[in-house]
Amino acid sequence: MPAQLFSHWLEVEGRLRVALGLFLMLDYDGTLTPIVNRPEEAKLSEETRKLLSSIVKAGRWVKVAIISGRPLNQLKKLIGIDGIYYAGLHGLEVEGPGVSFIHAKAEKLRKVIGEIHRELIQAFAGMKGIMVEDKGLSIAIHYRLAPKGGGRAVSKALSFIMSLRSGFRVLKGKKVYELMPDVDWDKGRAALYLIEATGTKEYMPIYIGDDETDEYAFKALAPRGLTIVVGRKKRSLAKFYVKGVNEVHELLRRINRLVSM
Repeated sequence: MPAQLFSHWLEVEGRLRVALGLFLMLDYDGTLTPIVNRPEEAKLSEETRKLLSSIVKAGRWVKVAIISGRPLNQLKKLIGIDGIYYAGLHGLEVEGPGVSFIHAKAEKLRKVIGEIHRELIQAFAGMKGIMVEDKGLSIAIHYRLAPKGGGRAVSKALSFIMSLRSGFRVLKGKKVYELMPDVDWDKGRAALYLIEATGTKEYMPIYIGDDETDEYAFKALAPRGLTIVVGRKKRSLAKFYVKGVNEVHELLRRINRLVSM
């Protein structure tokens, strides 16, 4: 079980101070912003935006990336900070200073994903509280606003569609299912790609996330980095946890003070 981060802060701060560089990687929903009923309602606070901007400007020895299930263009619009690395759709598409990447095998499935999106729109027509989101290289089906049993209805419909098509897999998140290209890629692979692409193998990665999909990154970075899950979760692979978004913001304040010294 992860340990409470701030109860071990002296140990953690010591590791940060002696690191040759820091690569801060964060999820967006449920990490930088609270989980909300509708995805469009998750707005980054000005204080958090200023903190991230300050950390980015601290110097060449500090990098910042946002690794999210949201589409790349949407993520860039929500954050709006130059100098950050943006990894959308769990890392299928990545942009940042000197970096531009789209997973080639996933890109080949874009047309088919559009066809499946239309099928899902029809499948859930008239079903209250279910939203189908076309992300370009994936499709998210949100059921947070659906009545009881909504999740089972989504799972059943997806199982039927999956039985008719190959080349796809389903990720389960918080009140959302996401249909993804079945490629060997996830947030962990995306994090390692960013480290390789930016030449920061000697930096200490700090990964913070709240979702099941963040567990891939916790596993990938465990040998070398500081992994932090948002929320107290017994089965998480993260080494530490923070209680919620407010404590993520407190961690950003502490990192900002450290890198600004």
